[in-house]
Amino acid sequence: MVVTDIKSLLGMKLPALKLRTTNAEMIDLSALPGRTVVYAYPRTSPPNEGPIEGWDLIPGARGCTPQSCAFRDHFGELKAAGAQAVFGLSTQSTEFQSEAVIAYLKQAR
Repeated sequence: MVVTDIKSLLGMKLPALKLRTTNAEMIDLSALPGRTVVYAYPRTSPPNEGPIEGWDLIPGARGCTPQSCAFRDHFGELKAAGAQAVFGLSTQSTEFQSEAVIAYLKQAR
């Protein structure tokens, strides 16, 4: 399917898609009620460490942490706009992401 107009996506249903969460649950995004926001980012640097060597040389790569922080910081606005849940999607392992979630939640307090 080629999307040429984003408005054509409104009201479309997501096919069954199960993903593992950082607490090891399997969630089927198509079965969630209401609106769900899913954003993708390439990676998270380990807590208290800088980016991997050469990461800053990749155009746009450095934006993944500020992007996640923006979703965290504007969570209330997303809920007010009808989002029932917000998920970040990464290619990193669940174990690694679990560490990142703990650090992320500490910052959100």
